Amino acid sequence: MAIRRIAYAYYDPEWVKLSHSLAALKRNTVEPLAYLSHMKGFLFCPSCYEHLTRVPADPEKEMTSNEVPAYYKHLKDDDAPPCSLRCGPIQYKKYATQEDAKKAVEDEELIVISGFLQTRPENNPRVDFGGDEVPIDSHFEREDGKEVSLPIARHNGESFRVPSQITSIQSLCANFIHNYYREIYLLDEDGRAKRYRFCDSLKNINELREECDEPRFLFGAVFRVEKFKGHSNIWLRIDNSTPYRDFRIRITNDTAEGRGFLNDRNFGRIAMFYSKVNGAGLGFITPELGWGEVALLPDKYDDFLNRVYHEDDTDN
Repeated sequence: MAIRRIAYAYYDPEWVKLSHSLAALKRNTVEPLAYLSHMKGFLFCPSCYEHLTRVPADPEKEMTSNEVPAYYKHLKDDDAPPCSLRCGPIQYKKYATQEDAKKAVEDEELIVISGFLQTRPENNPRVDFGGDEVPIDSHFEREDGKEVSLPIARHNGESFRVPSQITSIQSLCANFIHNYYREIYLLDEDGRAKRYRFCDSLKNINELREECDEPRFLFGAVFRVEKFKGHSNIWLRIDNSTPYRDFRIRITNDTAEGRGFLNDRNFGRIAMFYSKVNGAGLGFITPELGWGEVALLPDKYDDFLNRVYHEDDTDN
């Protein structure tokens, strides 16, 4: 049986699921150790938006009686909708009608990607430095894609046609904490939709042990950058325990400059990318990635990713 930790809850003392729209929910994230007693009854799951409770209930206690770190769990409700953060097999979201499915895409509760931007948009002047003073996402980072047929109907065997977008890893990173539990459908090279849960699909490059023939979501800390005439290599930091010597992301110089990789103060930042991985000497290297296939994670999310990625699973 799969057991999953819920890294954070949404806190909103005014929102009522049966009365208010999902757009009205204030996305104030609260991790278990930041919980306060006045939040009781106003915490919602970031995936299904049902009520959560904190264990132990006393905000002064950081551990349970069994020495397990404080955690969130769903309230028992036999009529609750399926949720991928509940105990047991992962249950992906299904929709009653095509209109419901389209609205989920429009509200960005469901992410459908038909491709990643390959070149930098001509009217995109932004360079991401990771701080709040510069916008880290805009409509320049995405385009309308084609309609895609997905098996997301509640009735077995039925599919719904929903809009997709041609987007970027930067767009996923911009609201990373809110996208962390999102379900993503991504068209592969043959036009087939592959289903991901973002939090489960993200892998640290230090955990790789072989080449990846299929693209996947990966991340690692930038160690150094080499700029050549036609491209740049982004070297990622390798742990001492990792059995290979190096890992490089190959990108164009325009992408390296526009994404901020050539700025020395971004060394140590987390790079996130979607790519196949090839062997190269004593390590690995990616094919040359396009503009939308690589980005720097805004540094305000570094602690969150490093913390939740290594957390032990706990009953929820």
